[in-house]
Amino acid sequence: MSLNTFWKFCYFVIIISLFISAKLAYCLGQWQNSWKAFLPIMP
Repeated sequence: MSLNTFWKFCYFVIIISLFISAKLAYCLGQWQNSWKAFLPIMP
């Protein structure tokens, strides 16, 4: 594996992980919002 291929792979992994973390953060935010919406119903 050449160095150029290695860097391309690194960038690919970084972009994928950023995308996944952004999606997780978005889902977590949505979940927290829905939880707050249901909170008054809870005893």
